[in-house]
Amino acid sequence: MTGWQLFSGIAIAAVLFALATEPGPAVTIEAEAFDDTCPECLGVADTRKAEGASGGRIVALRESGWAEYQLRAAPGRYELWLTCGGNSSQQAGAVSVNGGPKVLIRDESKRLPLVGEYTPEQRAQLEEFARTFNRLSAGVVKLAGEPVPLRISHAGAGDYSASFCVDKLELVPVPAGTKPTIQIGTGFGETRMYQLPKVEGRPAPAWLQEAETLCGWYRPLKQDDFDDFLSKFSIIIGNPTPRQKWYEQFHQRGVKAICYVTFRNWNKPEAAHKELEPDASRATFFKPVYEALPEHWYVVDESGERISPFRPDYHHGERAIPCLNCPGVIEAALAGAKAELDAGADGLFVDNVWPCAKCYGAEVGWHEHIWPEFNSISTYLQLMHRVRELCDSYDPPKVLIMNNLGKMEVTKVYADISLRESYITSHASKGRVNDFDYVLDTARKWAPYIKAGRMVCGLSYSTGNKEDSYYTYACARLSDFMWTDWGASKGKETEILYWLRLGECISDIHRRQGVYYRCFENGFVGVNPDKEQTISVPLRMPRQYGTLVDYYDDVEIVQHGKFIRVTIPPDSGRVYGPAL
Repeated sequence: MTGWQLFSGIAIAAVLFALATEPGPAVTIEAEAFDDTCPECLGVADTRKAEGASGGRIVALRESGWAEYQLRAAPGRYELWLTCGGNSSQQAGAVSVNGGPKVLIRDESKRLPLVGEYTPEQRAQLEEFARTFNRLSAGVVKLAGEPVPLRISHAGAGDYSASFCVDKLELVPVPAGTKPTIQIGTGFGETRMYQLPKVEGRPAPAWLQEAETLCGWYRPLKQDDFDDFLSKFSIIIGNPTPRQKWYEQFHQRGVKAICYVTFRNWNKPEAAHKELEPDASRATFFKPVYEALPEHWYVVDESGERISPFRPDYHHGERAIPCLNCPGVIEAALAGAKAELDAGADGLFVDNVWPCAKCYGAEVGWHEHIWPEFNSISTYLQLMHRVRELCDSYDPPKVLIMNNLGKMEVTKVYADISLRESYITSHASKGRVNDFDYVLDTARKWAPYIKAGRMVCGLSYSTGNKEDSYYTYACARLSDFMWTDWGASKGKETEILYWLRLGECISDIHRRQGVYYRCFENGFVGVNPDKEQTISVPLRMPRQYGTLVDYYDDVEIVQHGKFIRVTIPPDSGRVYGPAL
């Protein structure tokens, strides 16, 4: 489900009634109870009740969900206030009035640390937060007495929760002569966008920052595959068996080994033997996990039934979600992660970074919960904090790559690389699923993260189309992202994209006559997003490249003075670099 989605199912008035012609007191409307439920709650493009948010009844989940109301008041300027359900994490949402640009608003109130032991005083404060609503200003809007649509969506920005809950809307008249700090919609003033918060923590290690591509290899690893193909990568993600043998070969060739793990998608007890067979690819991880797991470790619904990590028939129904709030489960997960790192892995790739549905294990008597006041986001962050500490306990520190973008982006503070799965092309759809506006918006959003020394990788599933491969690669590098298609182009004419080394980024994104381009030490990438016209244009270069190769057509292009002329077909990307 994508785009703006009609909000329905909330039993509240859709109209703020008209006031008298003279500005009156503040207009207030409160939400009534919203009883819809959501098995996965977070991670679906829908408008639902947010798990763990006290009193949250108007909720827009993820960027594709939205709630719409009709604002109508006497003509004049009003400050729009939203009262948000208190919980143990900060929140962020976006507001659009009358079809205007989305304005990001944030709950900047102080929150308790999500990790660590709590004193009685801290616990009391946490309970108080659960009963407290946070009143936030969304800015000033000019109304003319006619109904104006207000849209609210989840912002998905910064170190904030993965939902946005609203309990009350207010319009407060702004006195004449008052200069507003934020203005929104209806053509009144300019929109002010808040900046993303600063990213804290150490930068990714140099060898990781120098990598431009990586490979995910989940098949059995054969010597021929490694010698002829995989050894050309600098980073491989997978579960090769036996571990020590393959890790030794990786390291001899200068290849870094990153082990695949998941803390959401485990075999049920009756199917656990499949993970523990001698040749099972994930036995190294799961042996210490299953040895340490308590009984009834899995997430259950109100009836005590185990919940599938995804759909009910996933892996023939053999998979369950671990309840990270159950005593001993986080410790078991850490034991498995440590076993992989001790076996020689250079780091971990955490897949399925996605908070689970609400667990009713305590209510039905299956198990206890360590933090009854925590939702699934908080418990997942508890685990990721400790996984980060585990990686940092090695010398040199191990790296942490996470498949988290578009799912649980708050975890980026723990990752060296945050991965965006289905970047432009998806395994679930034919063709491209994101347009070029998405590419630019994503690049801008994550630029501060990359500037802080962290990394973003776009995983673009191969469609078998050469043009798509070059387009997704060029867009990723235009954004200063890494790129991968999980090795799907092995043996094809696009395989050259794996071996390119354009070097360090040396310019911002530039635009000239419709072509977007970015320069690196050894070459540059260009994208023509126009869907109809081929563009031929001279591009100004920041350095003297001399002669480069257009890898798509395998032809040379020559720099003349400060310019290189390129010709890019419609809706296409091209890559230019030294002869290989």
